[in-house]
Amino acid sequence: MSVDITSGNLSGTTNVPSFTASSFCAWVRLATSSPADYTLAGVDDAVTHYILMGRSGAGPTGFLSVGTDAGVVDLRTHAQLLNTWTWVAYSAGPVNTIGYYSLDGETIVNAGSVASSTGTPTGKYISTDGFGDGGWSGLIVGVKMFDSALSSDQLLLEAARLRPSATSNLWLPLLNNSNTGVDWSGTADMTPSGSFSSSRLMPSIPWKG
Repeated sequence: MSVDITSGNLSGTTNVPSFTASSFCAWVRLATSSPADYTLAGVDDAVTHYILMGRSGAGPTGFLSVGTDAGVVDLRTHAQLLNTWTWVAYSAGPVNTIGYYSLDGETIVNAGSVASSTGTPTGKYISTDGFGDGGWSGLIVGVKMFDSALSSDQLLLEAARLRPSATSNLWLPLLNNSNTGVDWSGTADMTPSGSFSSSRLMPSIPWKG
């Protein structure tokens, strides 16, 4: 099952991935073509520095993007994401942060890169951030955060799997230990806030695990 996180979020201040060695990926489905300012996921220092996946531009022609202090990589427009499952990811290394997306779980698209952020992040987030922005409006599933910069080949292995392929430096903030449902208990040192609900809507892809 997927998770509706429109009214909920998770955050944590321990074991926060660094700006130069972290990755995130998930399948997402947007519920509105004109979402308010939002953050889907990322890490920041709540002051100046960040790697955040969230809104860039308003309305249907606005984008879900990956942003750092240095700029933005646009992934997909809100119109393209509306009621449509899309896999999105970023991988942050010592030099660049790269944004990716996939429509089928079989191939991933490198959408571009920006310079990685500097400094030390103090928080990690799902559907919120340290700057007070709103959360994702819609569904999410297959959420994974890593304290390492995954390669495109490694990320491709994650795209069609609910259970992780890479298990080192991994957090599964919305999956319970038995991999059979949703866990709201704050897995991965993340504390839930607000309300969550489950949905039977899932990406129509050939799942591999």
